[in-house]
Amino acid sequence: GLATLQVELPHLSRQAETMQWLNYFFGGKKTCCADLAGCDFIIGTGSRSHIPMLFCKKKYNIPVITCMAPADMLRRRIDLCFVPRHDNIPEAENIFLTDGPPNMSRNRNQHDPDMGLILIGGKDDKSHRWEDKAILDAVDFLVRERAVRWTISSSPRTPDETNSSLAKLVEKFDNAYFIKFADTGTGWIEEQYDKNKTVWVTADSISMLFEARSAGCRVGVIPVQWNRQNNKFQRCIDGLSERGQIVPFAAWRAGKANWNDAEPLNEALRCAREILKRWWPNRLQ
Repeated sequence: GLATLQVELPHLSRQAETMQWLNYFFGGKKTCCADLAGCDFIIGTGSRSHIPMLFCKKKYNIPVITCMAPADMLRRRIDLCFVPRHDNIPEAENIFLTDGPPNMSRNRNQHDPDMGLILIGGKDDKSHRWEDKAILDAVDFLVRERAVRWTISSSPRTPDETNSSLAKLVEKFDNAYFIKFADTGTGWIEEQYDKNKTVWVTADSISMLFEARSAGCRVGVIPVQWNRQNNKFQRCIDGLSERGQIVPFAAWRAGKANWNDAEPLNEALRCAREILKRWWPNRLQ
């Protein structure tokens, strides 16, 4: 079987991070985050993992892989970077482009076509303006499809007033149920991906979009008001729409879109196969 060692790195102060970078580039104390003797490779995500992983690469002479785009100064030192297309970084020898971040969702073929899920994000002033009325209007329109039993849920970023409005909205419908994020348990969202054939997400919930598509769900996207219209997330959504992977709400509401049961995404498998192809091609099946 596959043996793994998981290392969680501590949060560092800005000063400590700066010293870590200086130590890496200009000598000085180089410490590894763990004893990795005998390991085949190191894979990590989060920008604070990159310098520690590179320290370990120097000591143990093993490949380093990231699940994101490293800083420009480090990029060429990383052996393989799995980078979402919407980051707009050109493919290169060590840059492998993915449709969104790889995730653990997979299609178990257990979906009920009469069940639907609506996932509501929330405020993030850096990226978008949260407009309650537009979100609630979209939810109201969707749950009027009475043939579907709808579950609606929020996120940690959902404003209290939105939670209250959603709870009140579903009182008008006998085919809709609302549960706050705080009332869901561990593994709840994964169970919902398995059960619900149709999943609508607000555009700010980009990770859930990719999880639902990887789980084999039909996915629709409810728009938000971006601060910058041509941002990487909207480019990502536009690209997925053009390829029939998702359905935009405006097109659905206007009757100009139909579900296209595209092949589910499986970026985790693609990434795993790429690792094998590069270092252990004899293990590919």
